[in-house]
Amino acid sequence: AALDDYSALELDGCGRVFLDGGSNTGESVRAFIKGHFHSCGLRSPSRQYASYWSQLSQAERNAAMQPLKEPASFCVRSFEAAPALLPLLR
Repeated sequence: AALDDYSALELDGCGRVFLDGGSNTGESVRAFIKGHFHSCGLRSPSRQYASYWSQLSQAERNAAMQPLKEPASFCVRSFEAAPALLPLLR
């Protein structure tokens, strides 16, 4: 069924946004909400970040990733194109 009211999709007032495109069954969103992305982000290979990342100190990397310890401060949006997976996301 199509949404009649798109207000739930608005991002007004969102200082941070977590966007999951191709959310499958929602496992990434659940992991994000549980706070599992902070340590994962710190352990990710440097090639996933801008070139300056490898030159940051550990303290600077921790500070950059600090918002990930506060998932409640994000607005979360996800979408999935496969109709068969949609019931799992509701």
